[in-house]
Amino acid sequence: MNHRSSAHAATSTNLRRSWLCIAYAFPPINRSGTHRPLGFVRHLHALGWDASVLTVPPRAEPIDESLLESVPSTTRIIRTAWFDPVAVMNRCLLRPGRDLFHIDELRTKCHYAALNASSHSTRMRDWVSRWVRTPDSRVTWLLSAVPSALIEIHRRRPDVIFSTSPYDTAHLIALLLHQSTRIPWVADFRDPWCGNPFRPTRPKSIERWNAALETAVLRRASHIVCNSPTMTDALIRRNPAIDGKCSTILNGFDAERFDAVSSHRAGTNGDFVLAHAGQFYGPRSPGVWFRALRGVRNHNPSLAARVTMVLIGPDQFEGQPLESLARQAGIADRVRILGPKSHREALSILAGADAVMLAGAAGSGAELQIPNKLYEYLALRRPILTLAAANSPVRTILRDAAANAVVCEPGDEAALSGAIIRLATGRHVAPANTWSGVSLFDRRHSADQLHELFVRLTRTRPITLSPESKPRRGLVIRPPTARARHDPLHVKNAVPKRRAGIRLMSVQRAGVDLSERPLT
Repeated sequence: MNHRSSAHAATSTNLRRSWLCIAYAFPPINRSGTHRPLGFVRHLHALGWDASVLTVPPRAEPIDESLLESVPSTTRIIRTAWFDPVAVMNRCLLRPGRDLFHIDELRTKCHYAALNASSHSTRMRDWVSRWVRTPDSRVTWLLSAVPSALIEIHRRRPDVIFSTSPYDTAHLIALLLHQSTRIPWVADFRDPWCGNPFRPTRPKSIERWNAALETAVLRRASHIVCNSPTMTDALIRRNPAIDGKCSTILNGFDAERFDAVSSHRAGTNGDFVLAHAGQFYGPRSPGVWFRALRGVRNHNPSLAARVTMVLIGPDQFEGQPLESLARQAGIADRVRILGPKSHREALSILAGADAVMLAGAAGSGAELQIPNKLYEYLALRRPILTLAAANSPVRTILRDAAANAVVCEPGDEAALSGAIIRLATGRHVAPANTWSGVSLFDRRHSADQLHELFVRLTRTRPITLSPESKPRRGLVIRPPTARARHDPLHVKNAVPKRRAGIRLMSVQRAGVDLSERPLT
């Protein structure tokens, strides 16, 4: 579909529709997950869709106020709060300064191996902490988000509900709303829910409950979207019933944002600048990069003296300062840690670098994720030094974009050192048609795909209830019929009956009147 022609048709006929977007990360929150929902809100607005965004206050999150400039004026933003149940339990049970339950989220497999040898009370405390944080630490967002979303649904009467991770709690909110209103629902997975190598391993009892929550979302969603083909394939293999309602919509970049990017040189004159933007976490460790740079110094000290590694983002990795890790590797003098920057500043520093760094991981599940920064690197058209496993879709995207890239296996420090040397000495030869496929990853193409999906899901004209119909108290959650479960375009045009089940809430108490809401 041509973006400009479809946008012109939407505005000329003045037939605008609305959708409810449930996204934890939304401006001014400056996280990697912010740009996908923001891009969809912007580009779908041009295609005739006005958004209501359910999100959170930017508490304890990195902030970039300039991102709000990209939000269309017709977008309604509803911010509802959440609280950390583990922190609340600690405040209630112990005096300040002492924690009975574990608070940190980034637990490793080594931690759980150590717990097996620890005391029973320690294992119990950790088990309880994990239970109240399933599927994630934002699970209490449900309490405020669902009532507020029902009120917004009554006001704006959206045609589609769209939920996107992180966090997976967003999908649970959408599940409750979909079960109550029967509005078509698209669940967008930016990261795997289960089997994510970047999340900690949890006790088996909690993993089974977490898998049950994921299955409920997958089976009841009208359609499921993943941001990588490998994740789509993995979901279908684990849940064959969703095969007919699962598709891939890649991430991308907003071309107009990069037109105004200026170049800022973060290194001194004569330096070869390697720049990385974002957070190191889980298997994506800075250690391999630091050791590779040490290998360059061991092989060619004079060249290493001209290589500067610039890191933009959080200055710690699993609680350890990056500066300390660089010092342990013996290359602290060649690493510049700039800390978090606004999105515009980060792009400017990346544009001024001689090459950019893309951290990858190996092992089971590592092929399911594509870092969002990859698409921004493509838009900047700077040489990309990449760590990517042989089965990673990152390699496919670099090939399709005809990117000027050097790809190494994760953990191969010798190959990474050699790649740095080739780039810094100019011995790396770029392909003849470099960057010729970058336009394929303009986010407008992704928005066009989502627009077409929304049109398909809403093409059935709903039956309008009579004004005399009264809202039912205590709407219940119930599984859809077999037909609705397997047919993503099936529309249920019946008022949910009162029956035994889990009650969501009293709609009347929430001040919502759904009597005139066409149920789809």
